[in-house]
Amino acid sequence: MPQATRKDPTMQRAQDKESKRARGALSCAECRRLKLKCDKTVPCSSCKRRGCSSICPNGVLITGQGTRFVLADTEKLHAKIEQMSDRIRSLEDALIILHSTTGVQEPHPLLDRDLLKIKSSLELHAAIQSDSKVKEEEMEDSQYLDAFGTLAIREDGASTFYGRSAGSEVNGQSLKGVQTIREWQQQAAQARGLPTVLSNLSHSFPLPASQPIPDLDYLVDTFLPPWQEASRLCELYLEQAPWFFGAVTQRQLVEEILPMWYTEAPRPAVAPSLNQEGVSVGDRGVDTPPLARSGLGAHDLALLFMVFCFGALTDVNLPAAPDNMQSERYYDLTKVGLNLEGLLDRPPSVATVQALSLMGIYEGMRSGENSIESTWALMGMATKLAQSVLDRDCARWKLPPAEVQKRRALFWELFITDCWQSLATGRLATFSLPFVDCELPYDPDGTISDDGTVQPSFPFWKARFGAECVSAVVQGTLTSRAPKYSIILDLDRKIRDMELPKYAQGPIPEGAGLKETMSCCMPTNYRELTLLYIHRCFFTHAIQSNPTDPIKSQYAPSFLAGYRSACDLLNAVRKQFTMFPAQIARFWVLWTHAFSSTVMISSVVTHGSRSKVAPAALFELKSACELFEQAARHGGRAVKFLPIVQRLLGKAQKVYYDTCNGIPPAIPNDIFRPSNTGSDEISVFSGKTHTVATKAPRTPTARSPGSNGSARSSQSPNGSPSQSHLTTNPSFAEVHPTLVQELNGFEGHISAQLQNA
Repeated sequence: MPQATRKDPTMQRAQDKESKRARGALSCAECRRLKLKCDKTVPCSSCKRRGCSSICPNGVLITGQGTRFVLADTEKLHAKIEQMSDRIRSLEDALIILHSTTGVQEPHPLLDRDLLKIKSSLELHAAIQSDSKVKEEEMEDSQYLDAFGTLAIREDGASTFYGRSAGSEVNGQSLKGVQTIREWQQQAAQARGLPTVLSNLSHSFPLPASQPIPDLDYLVDTFLPPWQEASRLCELYLEQAPWFFGAVTQRQLVEEILPMWYTEAPRPAVAPSLNQEGVSVGDRGVDTPPLARSGLGAHDLALLFMVFCFGALTDVNLPAAPDNMQSERYYDLTKVGLNLEGLLDRPPSVATVQALSLMGIYEGMRSGENSIESTWALMGMATKLAQSVLDRDCARWKLPPAEVQKRRALFWELFITDCWQSLATGRLATFSLPFVDCELPYDPDGTISDDGTVQPSFPFWKARFGAECVSAVVQGTLTSRAPKYSIILDLDRKIRDMELPKYAQGPIPEGAGLKETMSCCMPTNYRELTLLYIHRCFFTHAIQSNPTDPIKSQYAPSFLAGYRSACDLLNAVRKQFTMFPAQIARFWVLWTHAFSSTVMISSVVTHGSRSKVAPAALFELKSACELFEQAARHGGRAVKFLPIVQRLLGKAQKVYYDTCNGIPPAIPNDIFRPSNTGSDEISVFSGKTHTVATKAPRTPTARSPGSNGSARSSQSPNGSPSQSHLTTNPSFAEVHPTLVQELNGFEGHISAQLQNA
């Protein structure tokens, strides 16, 4: 037999020492070399302190005079890292060029943002962090999601950005392309009965006029309606202003604006203002000689035309936008009035800001193809100009109390509208609360309830809700990176702790008109809408992470809150539409939010067809489709949303039918199918990073009937938690007690809904 190979005794002893050092039986090699006391842990505290944990326990640093050789090796190491970084950059640039030729819009996996940081040497010069801090930051980073929004790029290079919160707007606008409405504007100009010079002046807005323009007297004498018609249009405007967009209050309209232009208008007890000649503005009228009208401004007339525009738009005896030629005529006259005194040729006034903001809202209501961008641009102009006249509290300059009240009310109306628009588009807001010192307006319409508590009017409650809640949602969710989930839960708690007025929690008064009814309903609408904006991004991630049972996802609170808010918001809009169908159909905001709710509910069926919520969600989706079909008969935004809702319903029914019949679904992430074969509503809706291509425009040739809204309570429970506020679900450990209560009754709610269906 051959003799067994014997190991070298020296090598054997070295291996034994390494084994003992690894077990902590001997001091590490570096401590032994430096004759330091070693605590025999791996790595030992001495090596950690000296920054050489990687060589412990068996490695040693190069010996020499002091640290001369160690530093020399460090310089060589940095030089080598620099060479490798340059090599990595060259390879990344080559990969980017090669990947761009494939036509795939999704970025290459090797070009991930985190992987691109590898070549950076900045981390080498950073202070060494403790292991616990590094681990904590890694856990925090794991809570961030790929949710940067959508960039729509036209073939001519124009681009539009929609942030992660702009789910419904992306589905309704950028995915189907942006088209021009210039042809429609030119064709409609003749039907509005305006002379060519005024039509051209309207279309040039907001640029200064490049041709001779008419004077103010011509507009007043020719286009102001008779007093009876003006009074009727103002009443129609005041029916929607307190609950929809109240840039002009009833007091300002009755006591200031109308007496400027109509001798028949009731005069206030004290004239609103005096001109430089000392003539009362309230004594002027249509029959006043032109010389006396010199103190009136064209922007004041433009504001009056804008009030008439809203009155005509909400007149149920006239067609809905964009076929309402009377409202379009007043809208063109508004732009003419603003162009008589160019926006850039004079300091802004309160009337200028009011007219521009009303124009922005009207662009949304007219349901144009580019209405979102038009509204964004006009509201941006209004809010920027408002910063020079409104965001500092004007009481410090000793203005009259009525003027202070008017400016405060206008500022907070613009503030919350700016917040809503930022959430709807996922873009930055103009106003930031830390830089605002404007006080909340006085509440002249506040009431006292039966128990003696003061109940704010809806405009005052809306201003406070915007300052305390909506602004916090904007700052917490529209950051450069997707927010951590703990921030989402904190915002949810803040919204639920905001108490609703008592009139919003009880039944609507018998025989109430549109203004009173909607003032009772809007606080609940606002709360559910805000919860929708907070949770809908993580709502979709809950479905994607656990499609068979989203309640078991780590984002289960967002799934529950988002689903309940979507259902409650649809039920509220359905109830309001049933009471005032022709009027409600014309208010685009309600239908935009109803559409967002519909997309959320449809995603439960299409991406979680095996979950126990899917049958109830399909029932809700069918009801939503019926609601949009009924509303589309009255015109308005529902007409544009209806085809998308019908497509979502058909897709959801097919997926649910296939699941029930055992037909296997399409394999996700199938490597044998090309990626990005189509735009998925849920991925866009959740704010996932997307780039879509759109076409360039053609060149122009020339709940129960007695309850109000949601049945959920807005007040947090006091005292010790009851059994309904306890749960064993770990995802609900830090949520608001009312959300835990909804979780405990969720299955019963779903079962009852299916039985009633």
